[in-house]
Amino acid sequence: IYFLKDKVLGKAPFQTIYFDNIGGISREALFHYYTALFFTFSGYNLQAFNFALLVLGFLSVLYITLSVYELTKSIKIAIFALLFTAFYPLIYTQTFQGHRYAIVPPLITMAYYYALLAYRRKSLFFAVLTGLFTSIAIQGGVAGKQFLLAGVMCLALFAFIYKRDSQEN
Repeated sequence: IYFLKDKVLGKAPFQTIYFDNIGGISREALFHYYTALFFTFSGYNLQAFNFALLVLGFLSVLYITLSVYELTKSIKIAIFALLFTAFYPLIYTQTFQGHRYAIVPPLITMAYYYALLAYRRKSLFFAVLTGLFTSIAIQGGVAGKQFLLAGVMCLALFAFIYKRDSQEN
């Protein structure tokens, strides 16, 4: 909260990354702008901060469940995935620790879900949403950059397999 009030909402202009003299690192500010929205509604308190984190955890579980349903088209498997994900301990620990990286998992799950929809429905709209949420996830933290790298590696692998299969036929 101090970093948010001092750096992000202080006298500095809008920036997506701030250099922090403590530790000599750069901090992504997307999470801080996100939590600032909740603080403006109910003040700078722990309840607003925890509610902001709860929304992030909810979005992660929701989009994982929707992705499983899109992949399997089975409501039973989707409900199992919902229950498994909702009660998985890492969801709680990674969401409610309050680190700025808590914003990345929901963005990644949203990007993945919209990528599935773009592929299945051949929709440019969902492809644009995939790119939008992926780019926001990249700015959100290190895991977003790893998500992009994994996606590029998968595309390269698929291109290699497609080229090899087309040469054999």
